[in-house]
Amino acid sequence: MSTDEKPKVYQVCINSDFHEAKNAVNKAIGFLKDNNKNISSDDISDIKLSLNEAVVNAIDHGNQKDVNKNVFLQLRLKENSVTFKVADQGKGFDHVSYVSQYDEKHMKENGRGVKLISSLMDSVAFNFLGNEIKCLKKIKKNG
Repeated sequence: MSTDEKPKVYQVCINSDFHEAKNAVNKAIGFLKDNNKNISSDDISDIKLSLNEAVVNAIDHGNQKDVNKNVFLQLRLKENSVTFKVADQGKGFDHVSYVSQYDEKHMKENGRGVKLISSLMDSVAFNFLGNEIKCLKKIKKNG
């Protein structure tokens, strides 16, 4: 396929509600499965876990569970990759310092999500403000 391949896109804007988040992630994964029958179950699991973690973080940490604030989710599917973006309406965080100072011994119950996402995805980036995460997964075909 050519490099100018047009991606298939799923996007949704939800309130900062964990039930809505679960439904949005499940619909995004359904879209992924429906539009790429050859994606491996391992890649689907990695993407679902990472996407769920990103959306939950956006609700919990970004929007402080304020149901009047929204979370935007976009999933872009190409033949050999999946990219997702999750953005919240929070003030963001200093992701550069956070990632460079990550130490498992100092992480409590919270704080492991970004490290988990980074371990499952091929590329993870934040916008300058730190209220949007963009992740890339190069997908392997089943079989």
